[in-house]
Amino acid sequence: MPPLFQSYNTISLAVHAQLDSVLRLWQRRLGPDLLAVYLHGSLSLGRFQEENGDLDLLVLTARKLPREERLSLARDLLDLDQRPCPLELSALYIEDLRPWRHPAPCQFHYSGAWTDHYEKLLSGACTDSFLLDTDFPDPDIACHVRLTKERGVTLYGPYPQTFLPEIPESNFWQSISMDLYSCGILTLARVLSYQRLGRIVSKYDAALWAMDIVPERLRYLLEDAVGEKYCKKACPKPPPEDLEALRCFLTGQIEEDRGDRIPRI
Repeated sequence: MPPLFQSYNTISLAVHAQLDSVLRLWQRRLGPDLLAVYLHGSLSLGRFQEENGDLDLLVLTARKLPREERLSLARDLLDLDQRPCPLELSALYIEDLRPWRHPAPCQFHYSGAWTDHYEKLLSGACTDSFLLDTDFPDPDIACHVRLTKERGVTLYGPYPQTFLPEIPESNFWQSISMDLYSCGILTLARVLSYQRLGRIVSKYDAALWAMDIVPERLRYLLEDAVGEKYCKKACPKPPPEDLEALRCFLTGQIEEDRGDRIPRI
């Protein structure tokens, strides 16, 4: 049985309420200095599952966020996180995108990887934080902006197609390929599908596409990865040599298409 997916128009009332709460938070904090809030990721691609998906958001502001405001936003987002979905959010100052440069500065980031850090900051257990004290260069922004511009959902502000900058192909490629040697097979399939098809698709669609090109004896690995992620299927642990063979095949195809070696990060 194929997995059931949701798009923005079919998500549950609970997810809508969570998104509304996040939007109201930014409107309350920034007022007219909030320029735009966009959805990207699986929800914008119509491949969202509430039980295992997260909400990817991109926020554009007309002014810089001071340290105290960043910490206050983190406190409020901790209260909204996991209710019901994990949040991943990056806030950008619009002038940092004009002109575009890579890696673009990110002035505020929130995700599950940093919740413990924010909780320690709020409790006073630590005081220093590059997330609060500086605008840090984030190579992922090129991917986020490109995906939002092409497939994003507008929660607030102008259409991303006309508001966001064009991302050079070389910058987008650097953004999606910088960790190829440590990422999973679904991500590798997605990168290869983009390279061959010239468009951004979900990991699910990329895996289905890749099944037609991987060696037949390794196809079951993609089938199991899709089954585990999207269908809650319990699959036996594959032999490490099979996983490595599939990774080598996919990265080899990517390198061959690019005509050069992917830099190891």
